[in-house]
Amino acid sequence: MNKYFIFPLIILVSGIVSCNKPPGSTHPPAQFHADSIAILAKANQFRLDKEYDSAISLLDSAFLLPVKSNQHPNGLSPDDARRLMSYAIRHLMFAYNHSRRIAEGHKHFLRLREMNHPILSNHCQREILVCDAQMLQTLGRRAEACQLLDQAMSINENDDPSSELFCTIAAGITYMAVDSTETRAEPTLLRAAEAMRNGAYDDTGLYPQAMANLANIYIRKNEFQKGISLCQEVMEQSNKLQNPRGAMLAAINLCGNYTELNFFDRALHYNNEGLRLFREDNETWGMAASLYERRALIYKRMGLIDSAFLALNLADSFYIRATNPRGQIRVKMEKLDAKAQFPDSLPKVLTHYEEIKDKVPGYMLLDYYMGYGNAMYRAEKYQEAIPLLEKAVSLSKARGDMETENHNNRLLLDSYHRTDRMKAAKELLPRYNMIIDSVIHGKSIRESIASHIRYETEKVEQENSLLTAGIALRNSVIRTYTIGTIASILFILLLATWFWNRHRSLKLHHQLDEKELEITSICLDKKEKELKRILESRHELHEHNQELLRQLAEIQTSNQSGSELNKLMETLSPTMLTPKEEAEFRVAFSGIYSTALIRLRDVCPNITKNEELLCMLILLNQSTEEIARILGIASASVTRIRYRLRPKLNIPEKASLDAEIKRIMKE
Repeated sequence: MNKYFIFPLIILVSGIVSCNKPPGSTHPPAQFHADSIAILAKANQFRLDKEYDSAISLLDSAFLLPVKSNQHPNGLSPDDARRLMSYAIRHLMFAYNHSRRIAEGHKHFLRLREMNHPILSNHCQREILVCDAQMLQTLGRRAEACQLLDQAMSINENDDPSSELFCTIAAGITYMAVDSTETRAEPTLLRAAEAMRNGAYDDTGLYPQAMANLANIYIRKNEFQKGISLCQEVMEQSNKLQNPRGAMLAAINLCGNYTELNFFDRALHYNNEGLRLFREDNETWGMAASLYERRALIYKRMGLIDSAFLALNLADSFYIRATNPRGQIRVKMEKLDAKAQFPDSLPKVLTHYEEIKDKVPGYMLLDYYMGYGNAMYRAEKYQEAIPLLEKAVSLSKARGDMETENHNNRLLLDSYHRTDRMKAAKELLPRYNMIIDSVIHGKSIRESIASHIRYETEKVEQENSLLTAGIALRNSVIRTYTIGTIASILFILLLATWFWNRHRSLKLHHQLDEKELEITSICLDKKEKELKRILESRHELHEHNQELLRQLAEIQTSNQSGSELNKLMETLSPTMLTPKEEAEFRVAFSGIYSTALIRLRDVCPNITKNEELLCMLILLNQSTEEIARILGIASASVTRIRYRLRPKLNIPEKASLDAEIKRIMKE
């Protein structure tokens, strides 16, 4: 949005403040609340777009919004006003820092401190003092900054946990820069950690940086385990909150912790973890550069100078992208320190050190004098090295950094000897001996801590391995039982399905069998009826023929004309079954007794058709007279046929022919 939009908005806000509306005037109750939300949203967007003038002007206008009173009954409530102005104060500090307008920021916060405003005077003084102290620290006015921080930490304005968190975080970080002994930074940062644990919300994203500073305090006190645990906690919290900046800061400190303990594999692991979180779309260029710096230090200690130079080049390119000239200067000094190890590069190294002398900020002077003095010493320019090393010793003593002081004392003492400055060497020697004893003692403590941490780390890794193996075994057992249970359930279901289908199939078969039996029974009934019909019709026909024969016999007796009548009688007693009727009879019989004729023919293959008919009628329980009538022959002829069948069927004389024939045909 066009930044000139801010001016009419400020005029509008000023007009609202200056208006003195009568009590009866109607004004939407939420108007000022909506204005405050608009101010915060616009100011934040201006700050992100690096339009700092617009952001600062808009944030400053937040202090002009009226608070609810008799004069402004529709103004902001005191709580809303406090939250709005607290937010504006914090983001004013960020805007002045990012725009490098530190002196202007100090004047602005000084004006806010002197402003007679009920909310600022009673509820926001602590935040104003902390932000002003941060401005003074950047301006190099450390004593004044320290006074303001002490004053701010003694104020207990409200019970707002977010305000407590911001003030303790900002004060702790500033204390780290102004209090060389760090006696006040540690308790202040611990207050911030306590506020975070009590549910305070970090709306500034500074909490990981504060905990990183607290971890640095623990490192300097050789309390590495505390520092590592704290950084791991911050990293977990940042990952949960999806805060890549916080996670990268934690990774930077974990990398530094493990580097100091010479755990280079763990240091590189966390270095990679931090770089993995880097994205070009977030403001992590500077942190990525810091990670590459630490990687260079690891490679340097491992003796991999080429890899160290490559990491430093990457760090330099990232600092350029982050527009951080101080970071570029630090990387340049690290490169010069690495090049100083090669005698051929010393002339150029010394030239570059001289070129950047006026560009080095105050907090980097120790590294500058130490590196420059070390390069002079390597170039055997001992006379020029002495003042540089003396300044390095003085600065390291002020910081309480005994290892750095010991390193500089050693070079300085040797330079005194080589330049025959024995008096200065004699004065330095007691301090050197005392420091070296402390450094050796500190190293032994550090090695002991390192071995303890290594032991604990390996123990934890073994426990994790055992736990992982146990979990894997348990998962395997659970998986096996699950598969077995599922297989059993499937088997039971399949078995139940099979039994159900089997039962259904049997039931269907049974129903089909019953149906078939019913149909067969019906068919048999029909065929039996057909047989009965045929037999009855033969009987009736036979009776009719017999009646005709009787009448003819009477006529013959009365007329005495026998020859012609005999011929007529012979024509009236032919076989009673025609070929067609015989075929129908056989079909009906086979339908009832399907295998009877087959068995009969198996016993007597040469049986005649009339003999078969006789056997069939015997099976139908027909008597000799009935058989004779059906076949249309005399009873004597039936007897002869029966006589011929006995030897053919191998039936003994005393056995019943009818019973044997039935047995043969029904077996």
